[in-house]
Amino acid sequence: RLIHAAGFDLIRVTDSTAKAASIAERWRNARQRQRDKLLTLEGEVNFEGLQRFLSGVYILTLEKRLLRFVYLAVKPSARMN
Repeated sequence: RLIHAAGFDLIRVTDSTAKAASIAERWRNARQRQRDKLLTLEGEVNFEGLQRFLSGVYILTLEKRLLRFVYLAVKPSARMN
């Protein structure tokens, strides 16, 4: 509704929630494997904060409490060009 109200035609909607969960999990795990190096660069507070954030994203997307959709839309006048 909001896309149409803004003057766009909706072409496609893709649910990328599962990909977001997978990326958050892989990123968190990769960071954990490099923990010592990252602690030196980021400090413990920043490292742990980002790890908690990535864990939260993973859990919420896995449980479908955080959804990620990709919208593809076009202005009707743009189609004619």
